Amino acid sequence: GGLRQPVIFTPDLKNVFNRSAPKANENNLNQKSSIKYEKAGVTQDELKVIWQKLQQFMIQQRPYLNDSLTLPDLADSLAITPHQLSQAINQCGGHNFYELVNRYRIDAAKQLLDLAENKARKILDISMEVGYGSQSAFYSHFKKQVGLTPAAYKKNSQGFNKQHI
Repeated sequence: GGLRQPVIFTPDLKNVFNRSAPKANENNLNQKSSIKYEKAGVTQDELKVIWQKLQQFMIQQRPYLNDSLTLPDLADSLAITPHQLSQAINQCGGHNFYELVNRYRIDAAKQLLDLAENKARKILDISMEVGYGSQSAFYSHFKKQVGLTPAAYKKNSQGFNKQHI
């Protein structure tokens, strides 16, 4: 005979799961985000101002190049609370703090990889320069965002630059 498993998901347990499972719809993310920040007391207009200040700060000061950047550090730099910053990133940017930082880091890496003078540079050096503490994290985020490995991107980018100089 075969092994016999006890019934784990009884009808009563399935009913509990069905009642507590969130209903899927396209507004679920915004609803969750709005509910999460309901008591924060920050208006949509204030969030937009924070979001604009954040984007300006990221471009001008490039804090993402620091591999130990944290949400509280970034909030301090903007003279706001971490909660306000998190809310602005989630509601205006549609992603979380780490996704935001990684987007800026990968964009910076692409700019460096595009430069012909960086042809001989190791990808590890570039990953460290844009704020990654490990090459594997850099490769993973790069491939997820760009759809290519950094090496493939570098090869394609510099082949393109040579043809158009």
